[in-house]
Amino acid sequence: GYGVYGLTTSTTNDNTPAVYGQSYSPDGRGVYGYATSDIGRTFGVYGRSLSTEGIGVRGLADAESGPAYGVYGKSDSTAGTGVYGIAAANSGTNYGVYGKSDSTVGTGVYGEAASFGVQGVSASTYGVGVYAKATAQSGLNYGLWAQSDSSSGCGVYGVAAATSGFAFGVQGRSDSTAGTGVFGTATTTSGTTYGVEGWSESSAGTGVYGYAKAATGTNYGVYGKSNSTDGVGVAGFQTGYDIADLDVSWKPGGLFGGRNGVVGISKEHTGYGVYGWNTLTSQTTYGVYGRVDSPDGYAGYFVGDVYVNGDLDATSKSFKIDHPLDPANQYLYHFSVESAERLNQYTGNVTLDAKGEAWVELPAWFEAINADIRYQLTCIGGYAPVYIGQEVQDNRFQIAGGEPGLKVSWMVTAVRDDPYAQQHPPVVEQAKPEAERGTYLDPELYGQPEEMGTHYQQQRDVLEHQGSEGARLP
Repeated sequence: GYGVYGLTTSTTNDNTPAVYGQSYSPDGRGVYGYATSDIGRTFGVYGRSLSTEGIGVRGLADAESGPAYGVYGKSDSTAGTGVYGIAAANSGTNYGVYGKSDSTVGTGVYGEAASFGVQGVSASTYGVGVYAKATAQSGLNYGLWAQSDSSSGCGVYGVAAATSGFAFGVQGRSDSTAGTGVFGTATTTSGTTYGVEGWSESSAGTGVYGYAKAATGTNYGVYGKSNSTDGVGVAGFQTGYDIADLDVSWKPGGLFGGRNGVVGISKEHTGYGVYGWNTLTSQTTYGVYGRVDSPDGYAGYFVGDVYVNGDLDATSKSFKIDHPLDPANQYLYHFSVESAERLNQYTGNVTLDAKGEAWVELPAWFEAINADIRYQLTCIGGYAPVYIGQEVQDNRFQIAGGEPGLKVSWMVTAVRDDPYAQQHPPVVEQAKPEAERGTYLDPELYGQPEEMGTHYQQQRDVLEHQGSEGARLP
């Protein structure tokens, strides 16, 4: 049954309401529906529209001050729903629940419940569980605003139950030049908190999918920020991992003790903790970009082996170890040898036989990866006119012209010639890309101001964003 049932048969757009309720009390209700049955499906207020552009329930709050709600729903049941809407039409624009606020401090849809403040479910492969839009052009306004005060609660909880097609637990999109697809802030100062948490059980699903369509301005597909000392701006976990399984003893304070902007973890051998990919095929692009402003900091810090499939560019390459003579107080640096060629170097010592000769055996793969071989010989403890009796053949070469028992130090240098090197010959002198011409990697070394730095503008944009962040973002 229905607590209130209203039907209007008017076919003209004269705003004829089937049921109209109005209250001037600051805590009153225009329409109040109460379902006392504890069995079956009962509704305090039930609205349904079969029109392709209709609305099941429409609530309008005109009050200029105080708490005002277009539709207010509350459920004290552990399995109840504050507001439940169904859009039965299979075509046209229709909404299970539609909320709109033109107030600068208003809320399109506000739900409060012991279980879910707002729960949205869409059975369509292209549907949206909850759709909210804030049209105000100024002030703080939200299409959907959700808050959870529980230490284990979620401000927004989205489930994409479809196992095929496009299904998103939460989908965020911004067409504004300064907008954010999904913005999440975790302000709790203790405990594990998330600005946005997304979860997908589909084999091809996405926990959180954010898309910033605007081509200019500062915009984010997903932006995450946490003010908690144990929080993370954005945390990604491959499902094989549980946070309790992690060995974080290597970092003082644990994994979250360092106030991490992004944490990514994967347990699978084919997975990546963090995966970055820039698909642009021209200009200078970055799959992952790291920067640090401290002279003692690292733009990237790795514990373990690092593999680079491609060229490794650096203004200086070195190793750093504890100083062997004072390991507690000093570091020892060594720097690499530079060359305009991809050179491989091999060295060793050999003692000449009774004929004043010696054969030097090289690895079985030597000739497979080397070409343009060069030799150097140095006698030790004496002098003899030693020379290369036979060049490298079958991965060995001969030293001749010496005295029996003489020790000779040898060095062989060759140009790398494996298939990768053949397909990617080094280009020693390269013209700068159009966007980088007239700039310098190190402008101060050439007497130029810092504004002439190659990455100056990019770094300035980041700093300007950081400086205005507090004023621009809630």
